[in-house]
Order: sequence, then structure tokens, then C-alpha cells
Amino acid sequence: MSATLAPSRSRELATAVYEVIADLPDDSTAIARLLHDLGIRGKRGDGAWCPLSNFIRWRLPEVQYLHVDGHQIFVGGGDRFIDAPEQAAAFVYDFDEGYYPTLVEHLALPAPGGAP
Repeated sequence: MSATLAPSRSRELATAVYEVIADLPDDSTAIARLLHDLGIRGKRGDGAWCPLSNFIRWRLPEVQYLHVDGHQIFVGGGDRFIDAPEQAAAFVYDFDEGYYPTLVEHLALPAPGGAP
């Protein structure tokens, strides 16, 4: 059973996640380059552990539940969602299609709390 966050805390986390993804580069390839340079990798076809999810968790270690599903990102037990910017959605699609094989790995995360 997952813990339910207070609505205000869930809203705060969703806002923080939005701010992180709003700062992403403007296209899928540039996002892939950023993630590669930071050493962030993930699992194809798994929105909870894709490189973008791992990047968000790396930037915001307090986010315990996160699922990137194409055009939406679910935060905090799935009770909040935010629309992903087009470049983030494009990156997720491209990654899942195998365009960035150097980013595929099993749950490898750099030390939490870093910033690019």
C-alpha cells in the first residue's frame, strides 16, 4: 500500500517536478546528451525508471513516486499529474524506440540532489 501525501505536499512536489522539466533542453537529442553527460540511464518501456524519471529523482530526491508516461508525468502516488513539454515527450518516445542505447541501464542513479 502506498502512502498518500497531503494535497498541499503533493501540489508542491508536482510544481517542483514541473520546474525541473521546464528547464530541459529544447529537443530530444539535447535531452539525451544532457542525461548522458550526467551519467543518468534507465529502463526502456518503464515510466517509473526511464532516464527522465531518474533525472527528476536525482534533482528532487524527495520525490518518491514518479511515473513518466509520454505526455504526462504522475507525481506523489499518482494523484497529481503534469503535462510533459513536447521535447520531454519526444525524448521518452525516442528512448523507448531505442534511439539512445547508451542511456539504457538497470536503475543507475548518480548521487541524489545534484544539479546540472
